[in-house]
Amino acid sequence: MHETSPHTLLIVGAGAREHALTWKARQSPLVKDIYNAPGNAGTEQIARSIPRGTKEIDELIKYAHDLGVTHTIVGPEDPLALGIVDEFTREGLSIFGPTKEAARLEWSKAWTADFLARHPEIPSPQSFAFTREEDALDFVDNCPWPDGLVIKLDGLAQGKGVFMPETKEQAREVIRDIYAKKIFSTLGPIVLQEFLVGEEVSAIGISDGTTILPLLPSQDHKRLLDGDQGPNTGGMGAYTPVPFVSSQMQTRIYQEILQPTIDAMREEQTIFKGVLYAGIMLTNNGPKVLEFNARFGDPETEAQMMMLADDLVPISLESAQGQFRRNNIAFKDGTAMTVVLAADNYPGSKKGDPIQILDTASDPDIAVFHGATLRNPDGTIVTNGGRILSPTARGATLFEAKQKVMSLIESEPRKLYFPGMQFRRDIGKSALREVTPTY
Repeated sequence: MHETSPHTLLIVGAGAREHALTWKARQSPLVKDIYNAPGNAGTEQIARSIPRGTKEIDELIKYAHDLGVTHTIVGPEDPLALGIVDEFTREGLSIFGPTKEAARLEWSKAWTADFLARHPEIPSPQSFAFTREEDALDFVDNCPWPDGLVIKLDGLAQGKGVFMPETKEQAREVIRDIYAKKIFSTLGPIVLQEFLVGEEVSAIGISDGTTILPLLPSQDHKRLLDGDQGPNTGGMGAYTPVPFVSSQMQTRIYQEILQPTIDAMREEQTIFKGVLYAGIMLTNNGPKVLEFNARFGDPETEAQMMMLADDLVPISLESAQGQFRRNNIAFKDGTAMTVVLAADNYPGSKKGDPIQILDTASDPDIAVFHGATLRNPDGTIVTNGGRILSPTARGATLFEAKQKVMSLIESEPRKLYFPGMQFRRDIGKSALREVTPTY
């Protein structure tokens, strides 16, 4: 029984999400060893790195066999879309995540639009997929949606494949650019989706294929700059739980969206095991699902792992085995917040700039999760991408959690610093506006 057996884990991925998962798994009494593939300078402090990328599935399988890995947790979307769960399962290796077919909920926006049309019991905005540029342009010219539309690329785009034009002319320009420039190179259909007005939140749950156990609701901040300005990014910060999502609304989201999605996938004979992430718009007509992800979010995971009271390892094992031995997931009191520290040219990347990280170990409710970091042979830590660090803190209130995080970034001497780092100062503003005008 896995409850008493020591496990050797493999955690696939290299970002702050994977550092948070490794940090949480390291706390489990069920864990003997943890390997990260490929990991980063942060995960190397609590686990061992494997020099293989997330898409090198055959090599990862070989390492799993050679190192005696008993369970694998997949962080990013790319290996799921490539079928890492199918391949590991064929090799008799335990792995947490959905199959390639089930992960279509994320890697094909066009398939998901059709799926939701087949299942009108799951509330969602109208969506249509187009393969021809002229058909998409014609639809824009005759768009029936009063609040406009959203344009989505069909495949995986690391959180950057969504466009929200403010006018029909802007929509036409985006569509022309997509086809002319072949944005993200492998161009499939594009999806035009009805624009919804409301507050957006993230609803994330873990499924064993039959039921889904919800995590705390969270709110991500996709735009680069304060005030939700600038380009869409992979995420600039998050917090959980969300104070304006009542227990009644959480129940509605579970009963109307999360569980019906698992049921519908099962009805279509595609069992969904792993993490289901639903981007939800809270409209005047109730919650509606905007999109799905088939894995933990980033930066939501950093805050979620800080709040998780239960042991992540048996939850993920039971999901992979297809049978929960629990009815819920337990969380700590309070609130957790993550603020992403990004390179000055993000959504671009920077490599080789020195990072200063002073000790924060005195507070168990503070963690500095590494995203795009690299440790040089001389021991110095440098930048290695776009989202560099994700400091995360838990407090009794959202305001307290935010104060803890911001003190790491802004108080002198600064505990976290690298040249040109940028970050948002208004994470959680929609929830804090009635509490304090400080942020």
